[in-house]
Amino acid sequence: IEHLGYKVFLLFLICPLYAALATFVYFKSKIKTVSRVFALFSCSLAIWSFGTGMFLAVNTYDRSIFWAMFLYFSGTLISASFLLFSYVYENPLKYKFRSIKTVLLFSPAVGSAFLLFINHSIVRSVFELHGVRVLSYDGWRIVWEIQFNGFLIFAFYRFFRLCFRSEGIYKAQLLYITVANLTINLFAGFTNVFLPWFGVFNYIWLGPPLTLIWFSIVSYAILKYRLMDIRLAVTSAGL
Repeated sequence: IEHLGYKVFLLFLICPLYAALATFVYFKSKIKTVSRVFALFSCSLAIWSFGTGMFLAVNTYDRSIFWAMFLYFSGTLISASFLLFSYVYENPLKYKFRSIKTVLLFSPAVGSAFLLFINHSIVRSVFELHGVRVLSYDGWRIVWEIQFNGFLIFAFYRFFRLCFRSEGIYKAQLLYITVANLTINLFAGFTNVFLPWFGVFNYIWLGPPLTLIWFSIVSYAILKYRLMDIRLAVTSAGL
């Protein structure tokens, strides 16, 4: 596939950026339960971006089918970690990671790993059409879609509910979290989930770069509203 150099480079560039954000939040946040889940979510985005880059970069069928399946597995991690984040952010001091709820949230990741890598019943094949790498699917793809979108919708419901019940700086933090993640769902969801239903795969490389909007909003919220209780010593010269 020609003319993918800058796209793959951008996708790989996003990986250390999000890994750095995850590391920064993990060590700077005073609320470790929240920072752990945020770091997991940020790393999930990095993994997805890396997988997209590899899917476009490799030049053999076996490798491309593996990375295609990897993309859907990373999507499961993103939706599960975002829903977990909604629970932890609501009760950061009370949430127990070693709980049935956490197991249930990540059980679809185990199930999708089986369906993708062992049973091969979500992604059927990869082929090239007019210079674009295209996927064909098996019947279990609809189950993956229901789980993926269901987790995201329920997480947004929880965050919107928290927004309406909150006030002050906590409300502002929740609004930034909700809006930031809506950008991922609307923009990246359109290019990487919606369009492939109609056989349009030209823009899947755009999904991860579009999440840079999320990165910008979250970074601003950390500086402006001490998101996740991060306090920075920033001078006016530094700004």
